[in-house]
Amino acid sequence: MAPPEVILMGTFTGAIYGLIGIGLSLIFTGIRNMINLAHGHLAVLAAYLALTLSSNSMLDPLICALLVVPIVFALGAIIQYGAVNRLIYRSPTIPLILFAGIASIIENVALLVWHPDPRSLAPLAPYSLLTVSLLGVRLPLIYLVGFLISLGSMLILYTFLKHTDIGRAIRAASEDPEYAECLGVDTKKIYAYTFGIGGALAAIAGIMVGLIYLFVPSDGWPYTILSFGVIVLGGVGSMRGAFVGGVILGISQQLSAYYLGVAYQYFVGYILILAVLALRPQGIFGMRV
Repeated sequence: MAPPEVILMGTFTGAIYGLIGIGLSLIFTGIRNMINLAHGHLAVLAAYLALTLSSNSMLDPLICALLVVPIVFALGAIIQYGAVNRLIYRSPTIPLILFAGIASIIENVALLVWHPDPRSLAPLAPYSLLTVSLLGVRLPLIYLVGFLISLGSMLILYTFLKHTDIGRAIRAASEDPEYAECLGVDTKKIYAYTFGIGGALAAIAGIMVGLIYLFVPSDGWPYTILSFGVIVLGGVGSMRGAFVGGVILGISQQLSAYYLGVAYQYFVGYILILAVLALRPQGIFGMRV
């Protein structure tokens, strides 16, 4: 049996995966089933912005996140309102091409500005070296911090969608955009909010991952694939499913790394995703279409 710390580390890492998956799922269900291929690149961009801000100001990366996350939110809203809104009523392949181009731009800008060398936010956060005792095992404190921040972000999002006017408008536009427009909802503006929120969730996850692992400009694509995997496991449109899917993926990666080696952790995760697609295409908590 695997040591308890392996399970706990997988659970805590999986919560971060769940957060980035929720961001992609929100964009997909909230904006006419639109697939954001640049989702992972927004997460990587946030990690680099936090790195630059923290290095220059000597502030904690989590404090810098208070500025970086709104920046990524604004960038996402501008992309949606200024470009994507003009294309969503056309062929679905056109937004895909646009997002692929945006992803390429972000990756190449990151290469020019920050270079391809692996970076980490951990040296800028002294607590990344600390450990904490939980359920009788000792774990790096940063894993617990990432879990709590991810869980808190999900709860804030849930409350926002349920109990605010903009949140209710986002839900209405996702369920029936034409009817929402008849009720006076400015769907184009709501789509911008939706994309911005999804990008902000990716930014939070990207900064947390940057505190735990090394990152490079090309990590955007693996993060995007990871987000799709979380949605496949948990079910499209289910926040609870994305959280559970992220945890399952995180635990599977940690277990495979422990038993088989680090080289197999993503391979086992992809096999798990394919198995769920074959046996339950709607995901664990998704609705059958």
